[in-house]
Parts: sequence; structure tokens; C-alpha cells
Amino acid sequence: MIILPTMRGLLSGFSPLSLSPALWLDASDASTLYDATSGGSLVAADGAVARWEDKSGNSRHATQATSGNRPLRKTSIANGRAVLLFDGSNDYLSTVAFAGSQTWTRFIVAANLSQSQYKVLCGWGSAFDTPNPGADYIAVNSGKIEWIQNGGASTTKLSSYTSNSANSANGTFLVLSQACDGTHAGNVLLRNGTAPAATANFSNAPGTLTKSSTAYGLGAFNGGSLPVNAYIAEVLHFNAALTAGQQTQMRNYLGAKYGVAVS
Repeated sequence: MIILPTMRGLLSGFSPLSLSPALWLDASDASTLYDATSGGSLVAADGAVARWEDKSGNSRHATQATSGNRPLRKTSIANGRAVLLFDGSNDYLSTVAFAGSQTWTRFIVAANLSQSQYKVLCGWGSAFDTPNPGADYIAVNSGKIEWIQNGGASTTKLSSYTSNSANSANGTFLVLSQACDGTHAGNVLLRNGTAPAATANFSNAPGTLTKSSTAYGLGAFNGGSLPVNAYIAEVLHFNAALTAGQQTQMRNYLGAKYGVAVS
């Protein structure tokens, strides 16, 4: 079933909170965007965002202490909703650290604005951290969507999935979803609900994302490396492998919200 962009409602009152997200960042909710890492005031249109508050109830807020490295709040961008603009130079936010699991599901609503080689939309960890996996992240690689799991320090990639379906640099919003059930065959990347043909599939079983000191990076790794030029509207992480039905609920919710046709 195709969910049309004109479906602006939230689909019978569905809320991601019913699925217990570990992290939920929603740029369309102005009440979650502040001009200071603590306290402060709400960010007006075109203002710099120092704190993106977590709506999951877990207080895993994403922050940026350096004023020149903060993304901007842009209004009426995606289906009339606000998003964050990351400039591809030095903008990024990082969450507080929290533990993950080997089975998990992630959703990102974003639009690429540059064809630059290899830039990170969202990263769990920072490149080649120790222990394995060093990082799990989704990136734009010459306009194509790539999902990578790296090994620990000084090691190579454990596994990767590169989509041959490019997200051109035209500001087109995508609902990207990733699901991991602990096996390489269970690593699934969907673009608007469809699995794009892959130029490189996962070849190794994913590592266990249970490091207690791992933070999310938004718009780059959590240390700021490989910053992307993109709009990011929403990010949700679940420390569970959502069922097919639950994933469909999430895609329908996000597609209707941001005007993206999903299946």
C-alpha cells in the first residue's frame, strides 16, 4: 500500500511512544529545540540549535556546545514542517551515551543536499571505537545511501550495505529505516519502505551494540568527523527488532508527517 504525501494526519492517533523508543528526536516539534545546552530559550526560525531534546522520555538529548558548529532550524521545509539544516562543514549534535542491543531498529527522515564523497547522516559511535563494533552508521556516499558497521580501533569494516539507488542532492526527503536482528541476513535497509538493490551486501554478522559509553552523532560522527550537508527531520532508535507490522506503522506515520510516499 502506498501512503500518499497528502495524508497529513498521524494515522489514527498512532504515536512512536507506544513502541518504547530508546531515542526520539523530532525537529518538527519546536518545543524540543533550544539555544543552549541546558536551560536557554526556544529557537526561532533560522536560529542555531544547541540542544535537541529527546521525546522518548529517556532524556538522551543531543547537544552542541560550540556555537559555530550548531545546525539551523529551518521552517516549512518538509510538508510544511521544520527540520534542521547541517552545513556539511562543521555542524553536528551528539547525544548523551547510552547502551544499545544486538537487535535494534532505526528510522531517519532526511534529505541530502550535496554529492560530496562519504558523509555521515547519523552515527552510533565514533568511527573505529573499541570494542567492536567501532561504530554503526548511515552515510551518503557520492549520493548513495550506505550503512556500515566498523570494527574496533585500527581494524576494517565488519559489514556494509551500499544502495545503488542514489539520493540525489536535490533536497528530496527519504524515510530511511534500518533493522538488525543479530545476523548479517537480518540487516535490512529500506528506502521509503522498499529495499533498494545493493552494490555491497552485509557479509559478516553485526556486532553487539552494548557499549555503555556510546553516543549518537547527528549530522556527523559523535566527535564531528565526516559532517554531512543535509536536512534532518527526525531520528528514532529502538533497542529491539520491531515486527514487520510495527515497522510499517512507523513508516506510515513518518511518511504522512513529512509528505513522503512510502510502501
